[in-house]
Amino acid sequence: MRFIMLGVLRLPRFWLDPTIAGLLKAPTGTADTRFGDVCAMFKLSAERAGKPTGVWWS
Repeated sequence: MRFIMLGVLRLPRFWLDPTIAGLLKAPTGTADTRFGDVCAMFKLSAERAGKPTGVWWS
């Protein structure tokens, strides 16, 4: 559900970004773990930008 919400509402086609695509396709961990890492990256970026409410899953 989070993937769909991000990909449709917040960051359309985020998975096409080369950096994010590399994280999602990494040969380590599970798909859920890799997506969790991407979400953590988004959360950290939002906090650094002073917009911590931009990530609802925290």
